[in-house]
Amino acid sequence: MPSTVGLLSTSLYYLGLALNELEGYLPGNPRISYSEFVDSTGGFSEANLVGNGAFKSVYRVCSNLDFKALILPYMSNGGLERWLYPPVRSGYRLNLHDRLRIIMDIAEAMAYLHHHCTVQVIHGDLKASNVLLGDDMTAYIADFGIAKILSSKSWDHLTSTNALQGSIGYIAPEYGMGQEISTNGDVYSFGILLLELLIRRRPVDEIFSEEVNLQKMVACLTALVQVGLDCTNQLPQQRPDMTEIIKRLHNIKGKYADATRDY
Repeated sequence: MPSTVGLLSTSLYYLGLALNELEGYLPGNPRISYSEFVDSTGGFSEANLVGNGAFKSVYRVCSNLDFKALILPYMSNGGLERWLYPPVRSGYRLNLHDRLRIIMDIAEAMAYLHHHCTVQVIHGDLKASNVLLGDDMTAYIADFGIAKILSSKSWDHLTSTNALQGSIGYIAPEYGMGQEISTNGDVYSFGILLLELLIRRRPVDEIFSEEVNLQKMVACLTALVQVGLDCTNQLPQQRPDMTEIIKRLHNIKGKYADATRDY
């Protein structure tokens, strides 16, 4: 969510919309409860409805002249991170169908921001903890606190050193060299999130190092899967013999030995 709300000029200290909570604090304002949100939107009246679409409903809050905000619906299934790394015996579980749906929802949302919105938007901090899940497990991108709107006037000044932050493990490597921000940075973060969703390993997991990262581990698994697929070819003559299989496995082991040691 933005660091400012409506006409407030000071940054938010705490407001739990990005964290999927219904209460929060604003500087110079009392604690805001769910009932106050209901009252300030007229019981979520259509008269105060700003928009309704893939992002769900956004309401105009009319509490008083000093406080304005946009309120998003409560996401009953919480954040994606809780489903990827659930507490013991929590019952949270994502099957392959769920993961495919979630990553497609995220991809469609990012495509909208990059290509179909009235202005081009770079999210800048795409990661599992910034994805919320609705009642039907539909995924929604949250926390636009460091998002950037690109325009011809601002483009020359938006370099990665002075305009974009992010989360370690998800930041595109070119940003470390001070290159201009672009939608390609979000694409990199999306790729990391996709790999994380598949194997349930954070890019900053303790098993990774400068030599071994999430991408290298998945590349190893992909190479092994390809061997398995080739062995199960429906045409017998298209299957490799065991000599070729052993050779390929030795190559995989030699190339990705570090990636397999602690997995």
